[in-house]
Amino acid sequence: MSLRYFFISVVSLFLILLFLFLPLRIAYSAVDDLFPEISYRDINGTIWNGTFEEVFYGDTLIGNLNTSIGFNKLHIKIDHGRLDLTGDISIAELVMNEVISLSSIRFIFDSDNFGSKLPMKILLSSDNLKLGFDKDRCISSSGRINAMVNDLELFGEVYETQVEASINCENNKLIANFITFPNADLLSGNIVIDKELNYEIFGSSRMLEKVLEQSLTVGVNVNPSIEFQGNIHSLLR
Repeated sequence: MSLRYFFISVVSLFLILLFLFLPLRIAYSAVDDLFPEISYRDINGTIWNGTFEEVFYGDTLIGNLNTSIGFNKLHIKIDHGRLDLTGDISIAELVMNEVISLSSIRFIFDSDNFGSKLPMKILLSSDNLKLGFDKDRCISSSGRINAMVNDLELFGEVYETQVEASINCENNKLIANFITFPNADLLSGNIVIDKELNYEIFGSSRMLEKVLEQSLTVGVNVNPSIEFQGNIHSLLR
């Protein structure tokens, strides 16, 4: 073995080991600038396998964010907090196109854990969502979200129901079309979310519509509906 070959081999091995064991704190030093609403108590580990400890959104504790890298995937997992979430981010899409492409998303969200300002209690869950977006738009999405809703007040009555929603992207916004079950007539509608995380919820009740049609004068059309809006940021504060 020549001295030149030996020197190149040693330097190459050093660079590989340096990358493999690059501290996560250095690799993710831009997090503070990119996400000013997000803070964390500490960072441990390497770029291949590390943890953001006690991640906060504003004053709200989210949990620990664990990262690990596989073939073209950055695997993320949030646990030990108020939100349980796992998913994979495509490294190629992020580096080449500046698109965050998430797949295999599984999560559980309990509004009680966040002191939510929604006018109802919601337990959300999903198993295998896909979502692609950049800083300006929703690009692609697919999958279903299930919800258990308590204290849903509709026109003076309080209900407890289950909801199923399918997601997709329209006009650069994320759209979730939902319907209650087992009573599909109780409520149906959609949720629209834009890039600033403003949301609008539109819904109508076929069940109440039938009741009103029976009690009102024949020929009078009724369309009982609900509508409210806000910003997801405010729900997490």
